[in-house]
Amino acid sequence: MHFKFKNIQYLFILVLLVSSKYMVHAQQLEPAQATIKHEKSSRACWVVRVDPEPKTLKKAWKDYLERNYNFRIDGIGFLANKDLLSAEQVKLPVLSATPVYFYTHIVENSTGSEMKVFAADQHKNYYSDRHQPDKFMELRDILENFLKVYLPQYHQEIINDTQQEVAQLTKETTKLEEEIAENAEKIEALTSEIEDMKVETEDTKAKLDKAKLKLEKRKARLERRRTQLLD
Repeated sequence: MHFKFKNIQYLFILVLLVSSKYMVHAQQLEPAQATIKHEKSSRACWVVRVDPEPKTLKKAWKDYLERNYNFRIDGIGFLANKDLLSAEQVKLPVLSATPVYFYTHIVENSTGSEMKVFAADQHKNYYSDRHQPDKFMELRDILENFLKVYLPQYHQEIINDTQQEVAQLTKETTKLEEEIAENAEKIEALTSEIEDMKVETEDTKAKLDKAKLKLEKRKARLERRRTQLLD
């Protein structure tokens, strides 16, 4: 039983490692140029495809921007979970000395989430490889730095959770194995006791039969003596 579980445990870990390798290859970790329809026009953006599901990714992105760039993006939070997250006329010195419009579009896809990031200056001129390309590249760096920080943490949490599950399963399996072994010992002891009782019963029956026979003989002898006395 214990040997079987060890095989299952090793197989489980192997599947986890293979799955992790697959997930890394399935993700598009390098931001690529793309477009998105926004306010009735096509806007240049950076896109990535990653494993975390949309809501988890949105919350992590919101926390990252608040912590590192000191601005709040709206659309995710208490009773809110929009596809388009926005921060309008915020101070973001790495992009501009004047207020900017900052947008992120996150939706579910076949591997997890598709994430698109785009922005515009205070006049609503959207950054692209043609309009302020240096700012457009800076936008890419913001996204890429986030992925470098967040994704390792995300996958480490999955590994930690899986290890805890394996530890719990190991503990439960060990307990079950001990119970099975204990019950087997009880069954063996009871089987032996039953066999002893069978032998003892047979002996008792033999003694009873012998006692009955002896009693019958004594009754017969007593009856003969009684008859002799009457004669």
